[in-house]
Amino acid sequence: MSSLKRFQGSLEKLELALGDAKSTTTPYVCQDFSVAECIAAPWVQRIFVTLPYYRSMDFSGDILMAYPKVERWMEAVRNKPSVIASMCPEDEMKAAAERYYVSFVTKGAPAAAKASL
Repeated sequence: MSSLKRFQGSLEKLELALGDAKSTTTPYVCQDFSVAECIAAPWVQRIFVTLPYYRSMDFSGDILMAYPKVERWMEAVRNKPSVIASMCPEDEMKAAAERYYVSFVTKGAPAAAKASL
C-alpha cells in the first residue's frame, strides 16, 4: 500500500471520528480548542507547506475535498490566533524537511526546480 493510501486511510478515520463528535457547532475534536489540536497544529502546518513544495500537491484541492470535516478542523486549527502566533516560518519548515526527512521530491514540484540549480 502506498504512503498516500495510508495517509488517506488516516484521514478517513479522522473524518469518522469528527463525525461522531457530540457538537457540530465547533470544528474541534472537543468542544473547545484542546490538547489534541495543540499536538496536531505543527503537523497540520507542515502538511500545508511540504505537500505543495515537495509533492506538487494542492492539499485542499487534491486530498481534503473528500474529507470535509477534516478540512474544517484543519482550517480551524491553522487559523487559530495562538497557532498563527507560534507558527514556524515556511522557509524554516522547508529547510528542516530537507535536512531531516525529505528524500524524494516529485518531478515538477517547486523543490525539484530548486534541486536542479
